[in-house]
Amino acid sequence: MNITQDFIPVGRRNRPGKTNLCSTITIHNTGNSAKTAGAKNHAAYLKAGAADVPASWHYTVDDKEIIQHLPDTETAIHAGSSTGNASSIGIEICMNEGGDLLKATDNAVELTAELCRRHGLTVDKVVQHNVWWGKDCPQMLRQGKPYTWDTFLRKVGEYLAPLQEGGGREADRGSAPSEREARDEPSDWARAVCEQAVTSGLIKGDGKGWFGWREPVSLERLLVILHKIKCNR
Repeated sequence: MNITQDFIPVGRRNRPGKTNLCSTITIHNTGNSAKTAGAKNHAAYLKAGAADVPASWHYTVDDKEIIQHLPDTETAIHAGSSTGNASSIGIEICMNEGGDLLKATDNAVELTAELCRRHGLTVDKVVQHNVWWGKDCPQMLRQGKPYTWDTFLRKVGEYLAPLQEGGGREADRGSAPSEREARDEPSDWARAVCEQAVTSGLIKGDGKGWFGWREPVSLERLLVILHKIKCNR
């Protein structure tokens, strides 16, 4: 799964720079059926007109690509509630005319499962935009297109099932870790934030070069990280 980073510039109104707890994942449909309304055009919109609304989210997914607009750990303005904005990663699924909605939604399923794995979340932490604001969103999934919300969650769960059965790490599933995992390298989409966390002293690792970027985060470690963020403000 390839994710292209095209971040909203620092200082824009739709990039407030606050901390996102990453405790839920919110699924949207873009509401834009124009032929040109794919991931690239939404990325351009977020760096232009959306700053005046302001509106933002973390990922846009279409049938060909996934573009990341903000680090997961930064607040986006997508949920319609301050609680949702401060705690949730926002994913927008494209519904553009001429696009393959089934493929786009399946891509979003895979991304959602990956984010659940990265942030130690279970399927019950994946929610509709409707939960935060009562809006009819994600409207396509709520209409059963290309399949129902329950099917979306089931598909996410199917991606996660081998991980959960194996205890949370790919090596525990009986397969050899990838070369990147063996070197303990963060994913491309998270690299900049991880490097910043190390530079600032937020993450120290084991002192021997191992940070456990892909390992589940315990509650106590999460609380220590949040405490450091609070003290550094």
